[in-house]
Amino acid sequence: EFLLTSPPAVHSFNTPAVQS
Repeated sequence: EFLLTSPPAVHSFNTPAVQS
């Protein structure tokens, strides 16, 4: 899920863009 509105800690494994 590429939900940028969700906490990075939750979808960090699916959203590399959020890790940054």
